[in-house]
Amino acid sequence: TYTVKIDANGGKAVTKAPTGWSIADYEKSVQKTDVKYDTSDKIGNITVVGGEEDLGTDSASALVSRDGYDLLGFSTDKNATVPDENLSFLDEDGNLTNKKKTINLDKLTTEDGATVTLYAIWRAESGEITLDATMVRYNETTPMKSSYVVLENNKIKYTIGSKVGELPVPELKGHTFEGWYYKINPTDKWTKITADMIFTKELVQAMKTAGGIVTKFTENEYTINYDDCGTENNTSAVKFVFDAFSGKPRVLDSDGKYKDDYESLAENPEKEGYTFVGYTIDGIVKNDFAETKEYFTPDDIKNFFAGNELTYNTSAAKSENFVIGAEDITIKGIWKIDETKSIINVDYDNAVISYKNAKGT
Repeated sequence: TYTVKIDANGGKAVTKAPTGWSIADYEKSVQKTDVKYDTSDKIGNITVVGGEEDLGTDSASALVSRDGYDLLGFSTDKNATVPDENLSFLDEDGNLTNKKKTINLDKLTTEDGATVTLYAIWRAESGEITLDATMVRYNETTPMKSSYVVLENNKIKYTIGSKVGELPVPELKGHTFEGWYYKINPTDKWTKITADMIFTKELVQAMKTAGGIVTKFTENEYTINYDDCGTENNTSAVKFVFDAFSGKPRVLDSDGKYKDDYESLAENPEKEGYTFVGYTIDGIVKNDFAETKEYFTPDDIKNFFAGNELTYNTSAAKSENFVIGAEDITIKGIWKIDETKSIINVDYDNAVISYKNAKGT
C-alpha cells in the first residue's frame, strides 16, 4: 500500500477533509493512506451522486480549489503546466469536458509505504463577455437604460489574472464617453475600469451580470447661432444638448435649464422694410429646385429643434431627410424687400421730410 497526497499547488486544500481523506498540510494538501496498488479509488472532475460505477469516487472540488482557475488534473511534477496523461481531466482535444471524467489512484507506485504526491495543475479561467453598454450612469445610485447607446463590437475575451486592456468605446449622440464602471455588491460605489486592471473572478462576474457594469457619459453643449433673423428674442446664440434616454435635443435657457417651449426660438421675425421669406439651416434650402426657392418655415425650425426629421430637395426628382446633429448650427433668415412699405425720415433741423422704401427710392 501507499499514501496519495494531493497538493493544491497554488490553490487551497480543504480544511475539513471528506471521508477517507485527512489533512496533510493545513490548507495546502490532503492525503489518503493505505491505498492499494490495484485500488478502485478514483477522483472525479465533477461531484457524483449515486450509481454503481460511481462508488468510491471523490470529487476533486471537495479536495482542492483555486479561485478563478480551472483544475486540469494532476501531475507528479510540481512545475508541470499540463497534467500527466493518466491524471488528466482533459478530453482528446485538450479541453475540459462537462461530462464525468475520473482518474484512477491505482498503480501509482510499486514501493510499499511510499508517498506519491500529486500536484494540482491549474489553468486560469478564460472566456468571452458580452458587454451591455445601454445602462447609463448619471449618478451614484440610478443607472438607467438607454436604447440610443451604440456599441458595434460588444464582445471581449478575458483570462483571469490578465490585464483588462482597452475596452470598446460606445457612442451616444451628443455625448462624450467617460468610461466603464462596475460594482460587485449593490451597496458598493461604482469603480471605473481601467486598462491596467486585472481580471478577477469578481470583476468578470460583475461584467457578466445585468446591471453590474454601466457606462458613463457627459453631455456636450452645442450652439444655435442666429444670422439675420430679425426678431429681437432670437438674435443671440442659445445652447442645446441631447437627452440620453429620448435621443431628442433639449434647448437650454440662459440659466442652463431645459427649455421645453420652442415657440420663441423660431417666431415669425420682423425687419423694417423687408418681408420674411424663410430660414436656411446650415446653408440648406428646403427646395432649391422649385421655380421659386422654398425656405424652411418657423414651424419647420420648431420641429427641427424637437428632433424631428426635415425633408429637403437635392434635385428636381430627389429629396433627403436630415435631423439636428451633434454640432453647432446656424439658422439664417432670408428676406426680400417690401416695396409696399416706406420708411419716413424727418430732418427737424432743415424741416425736411423724406420717404423711401427699402430699395432707397
